[in-house]
Amino acid sequence: MGLFGEVKCGRCDRRYSAIRGRCPYCGARKRTGKCDRGGGRGQMIVGLVILAIIIIAVVVLIVLNLKSKDPAPSPSPTLPSSTGPVTVTSSPKPTTSPKPTETPTPTQTPTPTPKVTSVTLNREDFTLFFIGEQWTMTATVVPANTGLKVKWTSLDPDVAKIDENGVVTAVGGGTTTIVAEVGGVTAECIVRVTATSVTPDPQGNIPKLSHTDVTLDAGTGESFRLTVEGTAETPVYYSEDYGIASVASNGEVTAVSEGVVSIYVTVGETVLECIVRVIRR
Repeated sequence: MGLFGEVKCGRCDRRYSAIRGRCPYCGARKRTGKCDRGGGRGQMIVGLVILAIIIIAVVVLIVLNLKSKDPAPSPSPTLPSSTGPVTVTSSPKPTTSPKPTETPTPTQTPTPTPKVTSVTLNREDFTLFFIGEQWTMTATVVPANTGLKVKWTSLDPDVAKIDENGVVTAVGGGTTTIVAEVGGVTAECIVRVTATSVTPDPQGNIPKLSHTDVTLDAGTGESFRLTVEGTAETPVYYSEDYGIASVASNGEVTAVSEGVVSIYVTVGETVLECIVRVIRR
């Protein structure tokens, strides 16, 4: 029995499907009554029902197949109850590797410069008697281990100049002050230049005194020998005040009483001077 049943043709007595309107063999119509239905209407209804069921089943299978291919929806977050504690879970942040720690460069503490407490000069006042005459000054610094260099300055370089080693040179007549500075501490010395020129001896030598500024003790009658260097000519000595200091023909100077006096020495046409300070210790 087919899906829709069969009918028997009343003309050719052959059977064919009940869904046909004519006999496929002889062409006779079913409605003419010439075809024997043989209960074909009921079979046709049953066949249509079965066909409908099959179609519906196929559609359902197709729909289910399409749904299975769709991505599964993400589950909806469960909202916490208003009465219970709320727990919020944050997404973990990406871990970053820590930067290398830089080792700081140690700061070097500068060595403090020793503080200078005092500066003392080897002379406080002296006289140069001719142009070009020189005298070397020295400075005693306390404390002695400062390592600082003495800065020498002449307040009037047209009278006397001084170099970095403390050498004073007479430039022209007059008076100036030499200043020594070390670490902000200063000391001063007065320099007098009495001659504006010097006359060399016949051999071209320039005379120079062994001393230009000396201090003697009147209480002991202290003395010293004043000589002339750089010439073969015979010098002539005399004291500006023999009551303070006397001088012999050989240049021997002797303290007599307190005071300051000049001892002059004549060499040819040149006159040299030595300051003698007489004190009582």
